[in-house]
Amino acid sequence: MKIYRVGGAVRDQLMGRECVDVDYVVTGATPEQMLALGHEQVGASFPVFLHPGTREEYALARTETKTGQGYLGFTCAFGPEVTIEQDLYRRDLTINAIAWDSETNQYIDPYGGMADIQANVLRHVSDAFADDPLRVVRLARFSARFPGFAIAAETVAVAREIVLSGAMDELPHERYWAELRKVFSDKQSKPSRFFLTLHQFDAFRCVDFFRVVYGTSGYTTNGYTSAMLTSLLTGKVRFDDQYSTMDTDLAVAIHTVWTGWIGVTDRGPAAPTRVTNLAKMYCVLRDADVDATGLYTVVAAARALTSVTPVFNDLLTMLTVQRRSGWAAALVVAQRQCESVSSAPYLALPPVEIGKALMAARIAAIDQALQ
Repeated sequence: MKIYRVGGAVRDQLMGRECVDVDYVVTGATPEQMLALGHEQVGASFPVFLHPGTREEYALARTETKTGQGYLGFTCAFGPEVTIEQDLYRRDLTINAIAWDSETNQYIDPYGGMADIQANVLRHVSDAFADDPLRVVRLARFSARFPGFAIAAETVAVAREIVLSGAMDELPHERYWAELRKVFSDKQSKPSRFFLTLHQFDAFRCVDFFRVVYGTSGYTTNGYTSAMLTSLLTGKVRFDDQYSTMDTDLAVAIHTVWTGWIGVTDRGPAAPTRVTNLAKMYCVLRDADVDATGLYTVVAAARALTSVTPVFNDLLTMLTVQRRSGWAAALVVAQRQCESVSSAPYLALPPVEIGKALMAARIAAIDQALQ
């Protein structure tokens, strides 16, 4: 029996990133041996075990063969004879197909993953990449997580072939939503790269899920048209290497379709807080006037009356993207005026009156600044 650390933990270690989830592959072992060591079996279609102490996952080395239609049409083979190289071969990208042997302090890298990390390249391991169409979405997610990496030309070609083949329409919508949530929940991710990559693969035109949710049917929801993402992705908004331009605008678009898109019944899970907060702010802004009261309403909704908050900064970024510089400049003035108003003169008032007095003073300060 031999145990290897595999997957994202090895990749992140090589890249100098924090390792969150650590997984292991076991070769030369049977399920009975793992159970005898006190591991708890949790895998249904293939043996995965939880360590009795750390609760980390240990999977028996396995191979996968495409035997049928759809994303479930696979046959898994496992046993003591399956090697670590065979197990790594079934993985999606070379950077995820590296193992660490703690006994010899050596990396097992049969498919060039370490070289691709050094070269900042995302490359598929083998032709088996095309067997699971979800890997196209995962590739886009990795492009978002590692925005400095380029996708190998041959991998772009394979991804486009999968998209054009219609295979991605076999996937349940829940699997797409799960990948979207990972993109927006990952603090290291740049969501705009995710959508740029999918656009590069022609997914918005060819894949039912993306065509229905972000497509060209022309409906309008919460002030955004369904074609908005297409216009963003085709050059009307510049892609920036830093977190600023597209991500905040996309957050509003995603939340719009996430919670209110028309004609589709299987809605996804709750949107991440980052997306939800900005979308709420957009709705407040949309209904406000560019006067002292309207500006106060927006600043208060962003909880920026006494200090600048992240959602307030996101809102300014979104306004910049939309070329609404007048609104952005007015909000900056309004926030500073609100922050400058002291509550000290009103503390002697009844508690119920303090908030009203402060609001009136802040609106007056904004109005004076706008004169």
